[in-house]
Amino acid sequence: MRKLFRSLLLTALGMAGSITAFAQHTYVNGICTDEGCSAPYEQPAQEDGWFVLKNAGNVEWFSKQIASGELTLNARLDCDIDFQGIENLHSPIGPNTGRKFNGTFDGQGHRIRNMVINRPEEDNQGFFGFLRGNNQDTRVMNLIIDKSCSITGRNYVGGITANAQNAETVIYLENCVNEADITAAGGGDAGGIIGSSTNSTPKWNIRNCVNAGHIVAMGAGGDRKGYAGALAAWMGNNGSITVDGFLNTGVVEGFDGSSNITRMSGGSYRNVYDLSGTEGAGQGIVDGLAPEDVANGRLAYLMNGDQTSIVWRQTLGSDPYPVPFSTSLQVYLNGQVRCDGTPLEGGTYSNTESEPVIPPHTYPDGDYHCSVCGHIDGDFCPAIDGVYQIGTARGLEWLAEMVESGKTEVDAALTADINLAGSTFQGIGTKGKGYKGTFDGQFHTISGLDLSAVEHDWSGFFNFITGGATIQNLTLDETCLINGGTGVGLVGGCNQSGNVLLKNLGMRGDVSCSVKNAGGILGANTGSQASVRMENCYMTGNVIAPTESGLISGWMGSNNPVAANCWASGECTGAEGEDRYLFRHNNLTLTNCYALYGTQGKNFSMEELESGALTCMMNSVLEAPVWFQNLDNGLPHDDYPTCDPSHGTVYVLAKMNCDGSYDSEDATYSNTNTAVLPPHQYKDGFCQVCGHEDGEYPFLRVFANADHDITTGYVNHQSNDGSGLAINNSVAEHWNQQWFDTYQQVTGLQEGIYKLRVQGLTRVKEWRDQEGEPYAGGTLSEDFKPLYHNSQYYAEVGGRRVANRFMDIAEGRYEQSTGETENFNENTNCYVPNSLAAAHKRFAKGAYWNAPVYFAVGSEQDTVKVGVENRIYLYGNWTVWDTWRLERVGDCTGDNIDLIRAQQEAALQDLDELEAQDSLVTAYHEAKSALDQATTLDEVLRAADILARAPQQIRMSHLAYIDFQKAIEAIITERQAHADLNGEYADLLDLYLEGDEASAEGLPNGTYLHILANHTLNVEQLQAEAAFAANLLNLAIKNSVTEGSDLSNLIQNPAFDADANFKGWTYEITKRGQAGSNFSSNSGFTDIYPVAGTWNTAFDLWQDLEDGLPDGIYELQAPAFYRPGANGQGDLEGKDFVPAALYINDFHTPVMNIYTGQVPYAEAINGVNCRYDASGDENAPHNGEYTTSQDYDTGTGYVPEQRQAMSFAFAGGRYVNHAYAIVEGGKIRLGIRNLEKPWNESGMTMWGKFRLIYHGQSEEALDAMIANLEAQRKSIDTIRVEKEYYYSVSHTAKATRLLAQAKASADLKEKMELVRQANAEIAAIPASVAIHDKLIAMKDYLYAQASLLTETDPDKGNLLFEAGDEIDAHVSNGDLTDEECEALYRETLYRTDLGGGFYVQGDLVDAEGNELAYGTTHTHYPLTRQEDGTWTGTFKTQNRANRANSGARAGIYFTLMGNTYKATDAQRRFVTPAQGGFPLVQGGSQDYQAVGGEFRVTIDPARDSVTFEAISYDWADYTYVSGTVLDSKGEQHDWKNDEAVPLKHKGNGVYEGSVTFFHTADKWNGNASFTIFACRSTESDLQFSQMTRSNWSEARYGSAGDETLLEPGGALGGLVRGSERKWLVPMAGETETGTYTVVFDMNQGTVELRESTPDAIGEIAGSEPDVPARRAGIYTLTGQRVSKATRGLYIINGKKVLVK
Repeated sequence: MRKLFRSLLLTALGMAGSITAFAQHTYVNGICTDEGCSAPYEQPAQEDGWFVLKNAGNVEWFSKQIASGELTLNARLDCDIDFQGIENLHSPIGPNTGRKFNGTFDGQGHRIRNMVINRPEEDNQGFFGFLRGNNQDTRVMNLIIDKSCSITGRNYVGGITANAQNAETVIYLENCVNEADITAAGGGDAGGIIGSSTNSTPKWNIRNCVNAGHIVAMGAGGDRKGYAGALAAWMGNNGSITVDGFLNTGVVEGFDGSSNITRMSGGSYRNVYDLSGTEGAGQGIVDGLAPEDVANGRLAYLMNGDQTSIVWRQTLGSDPYPVPFSTSLQVYLNGQVRCDGTPLEGGTYSNTESEPVIPPHTYPDGDYHCSVCGHIDGDFCPAIDGVYQIGTARGLEWLAEMVESGKTEVDAALTADINLAGSTFQGIGTKGKGYKGTFDGQFHTISGLDLSAVEHDWSGFFNFITGGATIQNLTLDETCLINGGTGVGLVGGCNQSGNVLLKNLGMRGDVSCSVKNAGGILGANTGSQASVRMENCYMTGNVIAPTESGLISGWMGSNNPVAANCWASGECTGAEGEDRYLFRHNNLTLTNCYALYGTQGKNFSMEELESGALTCMMNSVLEAPVWFQNLDNGLPHDDYPTCDPSHGTVYVLAKMNCDGSYDSEDATYSNTNTAVLPPHQYKDGFCQVCGHEDGEYPFLRVFANADHDITTGYVNHQSNDGSGLAINNSVAEHWNQQWFDTYQQVTGLQEGIYKLRVQGLTRVKEWRDQEGEPYAGGTLSEDFKPLYHNSQYYAEVGGRRVANRFMDIAEGRYEQSTGETENFNENTNCYVPNSLAAAHKRFAKGAYWNAPVYFAVGSEQDTVKVGVENRIYLYGNWTVWDTWRLERVGDCTGDNIDLIRAQQEAALQDLDELEAQDSLVTAYHEAKSALDQATTLDEVLRAADILARAPQQIRMSHLAYIDFQKAIEAIITERQAHADLNGEYADLLDLYLEGDEASAEGLPNGTYLHILANHTLNVEQLQAEAAFAANLLNLAIKNSVTEGSDLSNLIQNPAFDADANFKGWTYEITKRGQAGSNFSSNSGFTDIYPVAGTWNTAFDLWQDLEDGLPDGIYELQAPAFYRPGANGQGDLEGKDFVPAALYINDFHTPVMNIYTGQVPYAEAINGVNCRYDASGDENAPHNGEYTTSQDYDTGTGYVPEQRQAMSFAFAGGRYVNHAYAIVEGGKIRLGIRNLEKPWNESGMTMWGKFRLIYHGQSEEALDAMIANLEAQRKSIDTIRVEKEYYYSVSHTAKATRLLAQAKASADLKEKMELVRQANAEIAAIPASVAIHDKLIAMKDYLYAQASLLTETDPDKGNLLFEAGDEIDAHVSNGDLTDEECEALYRETLYRTDLGGGFYVQGDLVDAEGNELAYGTTHTHYPLTRQEDGTWTGTFKTQNRANRANSGARAGIYFTLMGNTYKATDAQRRFVTPAQGGFPLVQGGSQDYQAVGGEFRVTIDPARDSVTFEAISYDWADYTYVSGTVLDSKGEQHDWKNDEAVPLKHKGNGVYEGSVTFFHTADKWNGNASFTIFACRSTESDLQFSQMTRSNWSEARYGSAGDETLLEPGGALGGLVRGSERKWLVPMAGETETGTYTVVFDMNQGTVELRESTPDAIGEIAGSEPDVPARRAGIYTLTGQRVSKATRGLYIINGKKVLVK
């Protein structure tokens, strides 16, 4: 029985797959006493997701699980844990930065006793080693490290935890006590609770903790002058650190300065006491407290403050100090207290309940401080609806103190202007207590604020705010001066996640700083954690700073900052450039912003500022004005705009255009609106002044989507890149696409000439102002026009096209911003759209109307294609269009034809400078002449078609010649690098590259120089020619290979930069992670280094090189790495196993672990070999782009995170791998792969350019191969147990022996053979792992079954345990060969005493006829193993005949030791007496099916097959026809999914009935159609019900192909079941019906259509058999003769006819 109870196997705990179990353990304190036990610690029980720890072994088991990578487990103590003084029994939980604890640990008030850690030469010692601050919050609580414990380490030693890392989430330490002595023998960081923090400083939240232990940090020579702290030696510099409640009574030796509690920068702490008497202590010292107050209860009472929340307790006489546990008693005061609850002198303390009377606070008039205790009056300022109303300087001082006291989320509003001259006000909030509420200045003004003497960081009216804060409607006037260190402005700084809104703020005074980050409105969003939005703000003062500052903001962060409708007129020293003058930023969303100086935003003049022009310009793009200015309204004049709505609205006084625009040169401005808009001047449908559309004009409304109010209507063809066709904001676009052709089709137009108009623009490349870019000067450069201005709109009729190019985006530039996302150019002082919203607004203003296109329609049958097209590409190209308008001009007569000619003449393009295929250029010029000389419409259209198409073809040809030249020049370079080429291929290559001949043997198109000079080849021929030359180079290289030859040219796309989809490579993805995945090439910053790779994917990617390569050693070089899990997961020293490998044939070499290739801080050069700063380094390439893609800080260096950062790592020469192989037979398959095992969720494999080098029989290369294989063998051995990567150790043992022999061998040939054999052993390990995984699954199954038999059959349970233990021992030891493992697996699989062998499962009945549940595994029907290895037996299914829907079939499957065997083909798995043989698939997804019956079954595992023999079979009474059929009433029953047309069972699975078909003219080419259902639609007693089935596929029969024709008199076999298939029946005419006998053989799987008999007609019609179906005349279906057939179904001259 002991075996059954020894572990209960953890199967019930859901962890069977990851826990090793053994048959017998002798546990003492949870530790196995068996010598050499590989699983020495007792696994704890698990309850509700928590491991319940009851002894030391449980704790160590838990620690081991965390060390294995299961970081987020939760545990709680069930009792005190006694380690019995065994030195170093405990291993810190979370041993290193790669295995940091990230769960919840609840001590439940229990103690850790007699734990002795004595590792003076090892860092990071404590009960916990490392806690983790990302992924999720980490909590350790209610834990006591008893005074019987001691902890000694070298550096980073703590009672609760030695260390922690990461700052994304919070680490909570709550109610933790340390009484143990803590010693850092190396002098570095000893702490009672926390040893230290890494550079990635965590967000600590420490509440109610105690240290009573002696803390020592030994310095050099043992002088005790290291770094120590009662709480922590170093907590870090995170402003989010919170310490609330800490007591120290232990002596601290070796602390820094006076920091006896902790060293930290930023954060906050309160209620901290030190009564240890430590000499030199400067923290936690409270006057009036003495050591005896610890024991007498006074300290406990004081730590509970005003006693409203009792956290600290102390059972006096028992507890030596206050504790945060409810198991101790509350301390009460027997005496009097002050108004703040603090005791007066003379009181005593006890655990007897008493309640002193607290007197009220005393507040002097005009003051908010209690004169007795200093308490702040929370009601000093009145509140309305929860918003404090502030109208005095004293009120602002009160608000600042309220925030400092911790009430950071209060809301406040000003009720008056406030003069702060003489006030003590020093700003609201601090970095540790940032303001988080809503402050509404209600458009009041602050004056007299003088912070010019301030020197600290974060200085302003608001010193510091946090995410969630809103500051609005406030102005600081010119008498306000603000100074500080870093972060200075109206708002000095902000941080913490959340939205920050700064709205309607003005700063008129000067702002200065001594360090950096000064700005009129905002100093800095430090850490970029908050998302800052700034609206309607201005700055008229100056900013004086040394660096990194801006006139409005010194740094708004990189978390999607937005600045809208802001302006500034001051000057800024310390700006980083003219383009960062307002905001020190280059990637914030900046809209409608203006400045007097700099180039960020649009410039204005002082005259525009004072006159009201700026006010009008800023309001012009807004739906309602937000800027106001008193000009001539009788109020005091404003010199500049204000956001105070009590000031005047500004209007333009000028000659207005009909669209509201005006000439700013002639404009004046006033608070009175006297401007008058003139009417539109319409002509031909549009205003001649502004382009506004005339709503009354008779445009033809024929387009499916003329105004893009819907997203459909287009036929779209495009390349698979860029954004594709997108319709938003009522406009359409193609962005960044190699090519597209998008059109609508119109039919039914009257013959004539038509005029087509469209709004639209094209941008040939992304808009950049840098020199050399197309739009550097604000207009499209002439250097780019001929080739890249190509996007066109067209009309095409009968294959003939008339087209015109869209106007370039810069042609429609404009001075007034739309307020949407735009590009601004300082050279033209104009804007252009950079978003669909901006384009829509410009189109709505009548901008970007293009010249009309005229085309001809010959007849109403013509189809007109109207569309847009482009095939010329630069990155960021953009075509946007809207508003198709069409009108008929008139007939196809002379003047109207001339409209087409004139339009095409106006659209002629100068392409002479483009060198292209001569025939294309000639055709274009000939078409020009033909157009001029054309006299007929046909001649004009023929010429116009060429003129529309040829320019694009010429451009494509020109680019093809450029690409051809580049390709050949690259080949020339490669040829020069391979100076040793020789032979006939090399000679032919040299002739091709250097000669100038029209043709030569082997060169049918001539030489390169001839092709380039004569331009006779088209695009496809040029591409083929370049491929020919590349192949010629490869042949020359292959035939000239010598030792050291670089054969990279033989690899297609070796740099993975041809496209994003691994062009030239083949790949297979075998697994994708749960969090998503990606797999792509040519990514990252491709100009720096193209990166290929995959995230969260198991894959194999390869390429086969041509035959004929010489034998020998080859080397594959590539930058590549593998990351074991998400960022920061895994061992940061790079010790994790790497499953990703480069390979050549059967030789695989693991790529580098990402962490082994980290660049140390001292060697890191941002923008060269790493990217640790993505937005703050102006000298780094791509600064400010993809700012989330930067390096991860490991604590000692940097590793890349996303692909843009990887580009720098690869370009900097990092992560270079060398993989070697011995090749025989001249064939090479090279590639990279990542196996599924061991799987690391969010793992990443990345790589760059492949290089292939031939080394022949180089002994140096052979030695490198040996070193690689030895490293692989060591790595695999390491993870065999740690990662449960089990395999036969015979492979590594043989590899070790063979490699040793190879190293000792002096014979090169022998050495190569030994290396080949050693590689074969290592290469066989993945297959060995797969075999061992099968055994592990078998073991888990045995244990699970054993645990179920604990009470019912303990003997069999023990037998199962023993079999499982045998497997476990072999797997753990790896002592079986793969063949022996397979034999053991098979032997166990078929052991009937263990429950092995096959069993039948499914919709069965037991021996008494009781129905068995489908999903319940049982043993009613075991199969017997025969001598030939097959398994046979009989079983009986439930009878599913005459049931409805899915109930009409019984499911059947088989089990074998926990494995399930089914079919895989959903359409071919139905068992009948005639159809009983099927494939048998382990893990198959489709059960076998039958209507019902008793069967004999034979399973043949060797052939993976199963055969059913029907002993008896249950057939349904009817099957049913659905389709275009008539029901029994002669009415059309068009594809109704019911029982209305039955076929009757005639015996042995044959169903027969007469069916009358009709056809539908608009479907199936006039044929009738039908299908057959072998299930009822309802199980009611109603026969032939018209109730609908649940779906269209259940029990449905058809042929393998849909819409198979079934001729009358014909038959079809091989029917499939369960698919939506139909048969078609030929019909003679529209009014014809056809009556046939349908014979359906479900047994054989056939259907037959026979000519019907009168009896059949009578049967289907519901009449007697004597219906006169063959008589002459007209009859009803009931046999009554009539003189005339009206609407309905009749028998006419012996045929059924449908009369319509």
